[in-house]
Amino acid sequence: MRILYLTGRENPFYNVLRNEVEGVCATHFFASDSSMAKVVRRIVTKVPGTSVRPFFNNWIHAIDQYDVVVIGGTIYSRFIAEALIVRGFRDRLVHWFWNPVAPADRIHLLKRQGVPIYTFDPSDAVRFDLHLETTYYFSSLRAKGADSEPENDVYFVGGDKGRLSQLLSVRQSFTRLGLRCTFHITDTGHHRPATAFQFSRPIPYSDVIGAIHRTRCLLDYVQQGQSGLTQRPMEALFHRKKLITNDRRISEHDFYRQENIFILGQDDPAGLPAFVAAPFQDIDPMIVARYDFANWVHRIANTVRQTTLPPVLPPAS
Repeated sequence: MRILYLTGRENPFYNVLRNEVEGVCATHFFASDSSMAKVVRRIVTKVPGTSVRPFFNNWIHAIDQYDVVVIGGTIYSRFIAEALIVRGFRDRLVHWFWNPVAPADRIHLLKRQGVPIYTFDPSDAVRFDLHLETTYYFSSLRAKGADSEPENDVYFVGGDKGRLSQLLSVRQSFTRLGLRCTFHITDTGHHRPATAFQFSRPIPYSDVIGAIHRTRCLLDYVQQGQSGLTQRPMEALFHRKKLITNDRRISEHDFYRQENIFILGQDDPAGLPAFVAAPFQDIDPMIVARYDFANWVHRIANTVRQTTLPPVLPPAS
């Protein structure tokens, strides 16, 4: 089975990893994401009877070769699918939302296409009557990295997203407990306190992986209203790192172990230093494998083509 995975350009490194899976071709929706191209595309989507097809990347010339086409959820998903439905590919398509559904996604219009829609977010699945699927990660990243001696206790990387004051408060409380912290917070243009704060510059994901290998714990601080798993729990699971999170629903997941996951606002803060110092406890490899991209993409493809592919186990730790 051949699977085409279409994405924006939010993390090109992920497409490199997706393309390591046999049968998968991961590429960008559009040939260009220049400012001019974005403006013209926006105009095209507002004009009835027009199509975004002229903006497609080279994948469109080989579309006949693919059994399943996964369209990453963006404001362009509906228009990309429309261009393919006109060509008779409706039964090969599936929409995948790896972020919470936003008003701009016009989900009610997307549902009219008759194409399966999957989301990582349990709340969105219920609210919009969508299919629920796990988030995923890449077992190959674990194989490529070697843990260094931890030089850090807690590592956070992520955008402000309106949570700067909470993140700074958490960092201060960790520091008071004697924990060594590195917080890499980038500017997302959200309203923030009047106090001056020096944001970090965005860094390549390969640098993030290096920082993960040099720390004991990862901090996951979810935004209000989000119920789907972020990448932090996946990074902790695959890289065998402890996790500190404010997501109280994380205990409902199959990989949860109290020895590995500390829940802010629920677990005793006084026990945090001991939690950080204790070793990571092993998780059943079959549980880890469920979140591996190779198995995830085959599950999605199976629902479209009604075939069954064997699971892929992650490499031994």
